Amino acid sequence: MNGLSSYIRHAIQNPNFSAAMEQLKLNGGGSGDGDDGAIILESVHSVATQIPREGHDVVGIGTYTDARRGWTELAKEYANARGGEMVVEGEAQLYQKVGAVFINIEYIGEENPGYWKDAGGAMARFFFL
Repeated sequence: MNGLSSYIRHAIQNPNFSAAMEQLKLNGGGSGDGDDGAIILESVHSVATQIPREGHDVVGIGTYTDARRGWTELAKEYANARGGEMVVEGEAQLYQKVGAVFINIEYIGEENPGYWKDAGGAMARFFFL
């Protein structure tokens, strides 16, 4: 999901651009089932901007783990985006144009630091039917 971090940074800076981001902000980043929504929202921001959270020195595995619930919702939105204000057609849109169906977001253990910065480790799974 190359470009996901850029999409999320745009969503952070532009209210009403992303329904998923607005929902995260409304819920404080949480789902209301006992998770700490403020930590999720802060972690999503940190992963997208690569600026460590307050009290942290790096954007590390803990930040990625804390961001995962919110990051996944934003990744789903990005994977299903077609057109729009700043969405550049990428792999997800190409796959859908040729008949692929979006299934879910997965996370990979790839050791490529650039991919973690660009996509937060998220990968969209598609099936061709």
